[in-house]
Amino acid sequence: MYALISREFDTSELQQTLDGYRAREKELKAKQSHYEKAQGNLDPFDKHYDRKFANYDKQLEDVYDHLDEIERLIKDVEGMIENTTETQKSRENTVRLLMEYGQRY
Repeated sequence: MYALISREFDTSELQQTLDGYRAREKELKAKQSHYEKAQGNLDPFDKHYDRKFANYDKQLEDVYDHLDEIERLIKDVEGMIENTTETQKSRENTVRLLMEYGQRY
């Protein structure tokens, strides 16, 4: 019976999804750092400074938008895993109590 409960509440797919989102978040943060450094290293006396700065600014905005989305997805999946785990624990406790009750009476 416990095997059935464990199978019913398998979170391995959710964990794989979460791992993928975290890997993507790490990539995006590396891009963010790269663009910020590159933008900070621009030569203000370069005749194309404004264009280059604006280009990095646009790229950073895109990264920030993607980071916002990934962070939201991570939070959602973490919540799903937590809810699934709590539901599984609750069901296991209920089954255990029912089995103990059945053995006593």
